[in-house]
Amino acid sequence: MFNRRVSYVELNKVYNMDCLEGMKQLQDNSVDMILCDLPYGMTDCDWDSIIPLDELWEQYERIIKDGGVIALTGSQPFTSKLVMSRPNKFRHSYIWKKENGTNFYNVNKQPFKIHEDVLIFFDDLATAKRKSNKLDPLKNYFINELIQSGLTRSYIDTLLGNRMSSHYFTKGQQFSFPNKQVYKKLQETGYFTRNYDDLKEEYKKLTSDVKTTYNIQFSKGKPYKSKGKDRKSVITGDVFKAKAIDNEGKRYPTTVLEINRETGLHPTQKPVALFEFLIKTYSNEGDTILDNCMGSGTTAIAAINTNRNFIGFELTKEYYDIANKRIEELKKSKSAE
Repeated sequence: MFNRRVSYVELNKVYNMDCLEGMKQLQDNSVDMILCDLPYGMTDCDWDSIIPLDELWEQYERIIKDGGVIALTGSQPFTSKLVMSRPNKFRHSYIWKKENGTNFYNVNKQPFKIHEDVLIFFDDLATAKRKSNKLDPLKNYFINELIQSGLTRSYIDTLLGNRMSSHYFTKGQQFSFPNKQVYKKLQETGYFTRNYDDLKEEYKKLTSDVKTTYNIQFSKGKPYKSKGKDRKSVITGDVFKAKAIDNEGKRYPTTVLEINRETGLHPTQKPVALFEFLIKTYSNEGDTILDNCMGSGTTAIAAINTNRNFIGFELTKEYYDIANKRIEELKKSKSAE
């Protein structure tokens, strides 16, 4: 699994460099998931300076694969800044509940804080498909037919009775696949001769693997049985008959993750168990996980433990060395098994 090359950067390696510069070395659509404990900007420490979010997202959106998840930790007010930096991509969040807090000196003025946030970002499926470069053959077909016809976009808009030509004839993210009625009107020009059903089938095949991974991490609870209860819709008045439940103890994950802290390696160190949960939920074995602020190496450790590849960037030499030491120790222990 180690030292396979994904782009100009080697897999399963941490780089001691500025992450914005490092990510520029990665190819487009080259990582399956981004998992990062970004600086929150809550202290005066050099390592806690907030990364310019516009520049960060420019790289994130370029290198993440179609449908890939970006999971970022946060704490207010940084949490709100993160959400509002890409509200159209924000999907849901978790509360990481710790066994202990950190604001001891402020407990006479505010509640004892024992949680941090984990924010989940990804494109909705329709957007992910539109952005996918897998659709380039279809996009090229529509553009080439328009060029060969010699017709202008304004003529097409008049023909269709709308201004959608900019969505049918583009290589960009605004591409939309026309419906059958629209395509018939395009065929009236004497061009666009391919069969619509064949085009539609090609569209489905090209985008069939564009999806967001969500592997449910079930936990175990006490088994139970229930006869259920009839329910009446408050909108339609329809009655839904109860279904008997025989649950063997399988529990769905909730938005609250109770995981003890890990300390001693980094001031904002995150527990391996937390990152393993996120990695297993939003990626598959063999995938590549990027952490652009690797810190003490928690993401790398979690990736190795779950059979994923990783790429990391860490600017502070002290934590870069700590991360590499942890990684080497884990590799040695696994080799000895």
